[in-house]
Amino acid sequence: MNKKSFNVLNQPFVLWFLSSVVVAFVSWQYTEIQNSSSAHRAEEQILRRANLELKLILQDIQFGVEQKENITLGHINGTLVKMQYNASSPTNQFYFATLQNIMLEIDSRNKAEGLEKYQREIFSGVKTLSNICTREAKQFTNPSTKVWVNLTSQERESLNKLSNLSENILSYYQGYYGS
Repeated sequence: MNKKSFNVLNQPFVLWFLSSVVVAFVSWQYTEIQNSSSAHRAEEQILRRANLELKLILQDIQFGVEQKENITLGHINGTLVKMQYNASSPTNQFYFATLQNIMLEIDSRNKAEGLEKYQREIFSGVKTLSNICTREAKQFTNPSTKVWVNLTSQERESLNKLSNLSENILSYYQGYYGS
């Protein structure tokens, strides 16, 4: 660097300008780091909540289908509702979390493939539950009506598979996320 360049850089205005640029750059970097950190914490919070909701819904499904002789039309219907895909927007007052919605949320945020992996089994269970509800629900049927004696051996086996499916899905996500 020659003496003339050094004299120009040593001028108060140039020094002020360069220091302003450095301070602005450092401030901008700090803001970007803060924003990134906040976004990361928000993403972690969403996933933590989704994982908890998934565990709770899987426990509810498992409880419902393991009632055997005590299983009621209400258990069947409640399990069916928890398993179906709810296409409404989360801002819609009629939106509620379901197994498929939560799996879709977790999969899309973490590039997992749980819903794709278990979709066929989930649909088979939904179909069985829906068929039971359609057959057993009559006008003014009490939800506490026990239905085990009316189930076919295939339907009973399907309920057992749903219980196992709940465990498999939970294991998949625990193994995938280590949670």
